[in-house]
Amino acid sequence: MNILQLCCFEESVKIFDYLTRFLNNDSAIKFELAKHRDNVMGVQAIHLASAGGNRYFIDKLIEQYGADPKEKTEYN
Repeated sequence: MNILQLCCFEESVKIFDYLTRFLNNDSAIKFELAKHRDNVMGVQAIHLASAGGNRYFIDKLIEQYGADPKEKTEYN
């Protein structure tokens, strides 16, 4: 689990916002963080945000990190 996934799982808005501001000029790293799959369930940050039902995270992941809302889990 990377820091972006952890923010979505724990619904840590302040840390998520800080991370987004910190990585503002580095879209490649943001995209890499969003595409990373968890080793256990094969999920990405977008899946964790969706499971929590937090629209804020879902929207920001798509807009700021290039997450694909149609992405399936690795084991789906």
